[in-house]
Amino acid sequence: MMKEDLILKGLGVSLINKEIKSLDELLNIINDLNNKPVNIFEKLKINDPELISFINNNFLNLKEEKDDKYPDDIFYYNDKKFHILAYNIKTNRLQVYSETMKELNHFNYNNVQKHFLIKDIIEEVYKLKIGEIRTGLI
Repeated sequence: MMKEDLILKGLGVSLINKEIKSLDELLNIINDLNNKPVNIFEKLKINDPELISFINNNFLNLKEEKDDKYPDDIFYYNDKKFHILAYNIKTNRLQVYSETMKELNHFNYNNVQKHFLIKDIIEEVYKLKIGEIRTGLI
């Protein structure tokens, strides 16, 4: 039996004076922590309510759609059936609807900041690897 002060750095967890009976139990605790949803706004240090609302409406809770005409692409649309993103699984390229990108101008983001913001959100939330981001019609 282990009964020691244990801090799991990077996971934000302290198991001080918690009795852990086996390595398997410890690994299960770590696995449970890794599977907890990440608050994307905390992770990216976003606290502007208007930006949070914009991200919620445009990048979170999107529905995934595939099209037989484009077998290498995954399309993501909002609840109004409006396509926001298209992701190519072969090239790791993300296409972002141009109006969505323009709306980020309201938050004083330059093009590089917009790309990193979108890349970070999409990689974290949808678990996609983004190699390149393009803007245009989808």
